[in-house]
Amino acid sequence: MSILSHRADGLKPSPTLAIQAKAKSMQAQGINVISFGAGEPDFDTPANINGTATVYNLLGKEIIFETVTGGKLNKINVPFPTGYYVVRVVSSGNVTTQKVFIN
Repeated sequence: MSILSHRADGLKPSPTLAIQAKAKSMQAQGINVISFGAGEPDFDTPANINGTATVYNLLGKEIIFETVTGGKLNKINVPFPTGYYVVRVVSSGNVTTQKVFIN
């Protein structure tokens, strides 16, 4: 006999927590993952950071372009299907490009 009501028994697990668990599992396997679940990242961009962030699909098509000024990076809305993407960040003359998995 369950101590929960029939309504509670019918609740499904949180998709946000499932995404977070999957990202942690993939990171533990050595896969480079940037997780956009559970309010991450949980820190502000430093005030001296200026630059751009661009997201591309694997065919090289630019999907999102964001400008960072004075450390103010708006949260990037990621309405993409699950899959791999390329993120390019240019800041203070430095360029970083990463292939990331978005779940």
